[in-house]
Formats: sequence, structure tokens, C-alpha cells
Amino acid sequence: MKVNRFSHRQDGSGPIARERLKLMAESAPFEHSPAAARRMKKEISDIISRYFEFSPDDYEIRVVLKQNRKRA
Repeated sequence: MKVNRFSHRQDGSGPIARERLKLMAESAPFEHSPAAARRMKKEISDIISRYFEFSPDDYEIRVVLKQNRKRA
């Protein structure tokens, strides 16, 4: 597993990804298609693979929506 690429530098993708997730989480109603969930998992996997070397069999990404949570 490689970790040497992990650093505290800002390459611009982190803030953009955070903003995308924030907008998605704040959208109402929070209903997305299976295709959207697959795209989100792919993006998350791509970001993680920048810092760690792994195969798709080594991990699992799950997106879970918790019901009845109050939004800030």
C-alpha cells in the first residue's frame, strides 16, 4: 500500500468534492437514482486511489441515508 502521496497540500479537488457533497446532502428531497449512487462511489474510489494503492476487491463503499434527521 502506498501512502507517500498523502499530504496536506490543496490541489483544488478536495474543496470541490466537499461542496458537491454538501449541496447534495442539503437538497430536498434526498432521492437519487442507483446510477447517481454508482457515480458517487466511483468518484470516492478515484479520490482514495490517489493516496492508496488497492484493488476493488480490497474495499467496499456504502452510501447510507439516515431517515428522520433534522437538517441544520
